[in-house]
Amino acid sequence: MNVGGFPLMEWVVKYEKTAKHNLGSSNVKGMQMDISWLSPFDMGKTSNKGEEEALEAVLSLYPAGLDAVTATGTSEANQLTIMALGQRGENTLVETPVYEPLCKLPVLMGSRVVHVPRAFENGWQFEEEALKEAAPACKLFVLTNSHNPSGIFLKEQQKKLLLDLSKDHKFKIVVDEIFRMLSPDIPSLAGEENVVVTSSLSKSLGLGGARCGWVVGEKRDIEKILAVKRICSAATNPLGERILARVLSQYPTNLDAINGVLAKRMAMVESLVKKSDRIVWTKPDHGCISFLKIQLPKSTLEFATELFKKDGVLVIPGEFFQCPGHIRVGVGVCDPKEGLNIISERLGTY
Repeated sequence: MNVGGFPLMEWVVKYEKTAKHNLGSSNVKGMQMDISWLSPFDMGKTSNKGEEEALEAVLSLYPAGLDAVTATGTSEANQLTIMALGQRGENTLVETPVYEPLCKLPVLMGSRVVHVPRAFENGWQFEEEALKEAAPACKLFVLTNSHNPSGIFLKEQQKKLLLDLSKDHKFKIVVDEIFRMLSPDIPSLAGEENVVVTSSLSKSLGLGGARCGWVVGEKRDIEKILAVKRICSAATNPLGERILARVLSQYPTNLDAINGVLAKRMAMVESLVKKSDRIVWTKPDHGCISFLKIQLPKSTLEFATELFKKDGVLVIPGEFFQCPGHIRVGVGVCDPKEGLNIISERLGTY
């Protein structure tokens, strides 16, 4: 089945290494890790479900009584979960704007994808009437919290509505919480009825190279996901999971310095928005990404392409999230000041 590739990833692969100002990445700067603490272990010995110390560390982050399985990053966690809980021929609701794999994975499973808008005019919250209309016919709902690309968390009223609808219409909710890990004070949706969450430390602590994510939910759902994992990848990543357990033993205190830097950098983005008559936004609740709505005489894809080719500034055009007229700006991997100044200068020429 041809699902049309992954343009966002192709864009990043093409431009990231040569960018002078990388405002396109959605993670914090990669962690430099000395692993001299690591004791020798048998790399040939793996587990289906996950290394015990990693599972214990993951479950310590969530309410008691839940179960977990590890995966090769949040990407595989989402894949396994959608494969296990989705149903061929049935509707899967997916938010839009959307991180593209989340709407293509259900298609690969033979599900019909129905998009539910999160509107800029509504502060990137769901349009509640559209949600109520679509919910009765769905078997699975897939979303991010905080939202990728906007960085906005669901409000309590929206959480309640979504959870009530899932109980009334008996559908599962898959919540990608990878960006929530930067905001430990924001409660996870794990532990709520019908909810399964996925996550990792790739975005929050720069541990993408460890390739270790997880799924947390009720035991019966985790058993279904584990059954799919045994078919798809079978084994865990014992090195990555030892690193995961080590880093989680220091979480969330190891976020303090990171979040201090991110707050200062996001203030620079806010300054750009305030001084430009071409940009509006909903200020992110937290984290390292924002989604700027830009008034231009050309597409944001054209603008982003010119911005890179002429100035070496990498941003992500909204077209890759099914939301043209916007750009996603990340502040996690470098000081954004100079890149933001260039964006301001470019906008001033129109």
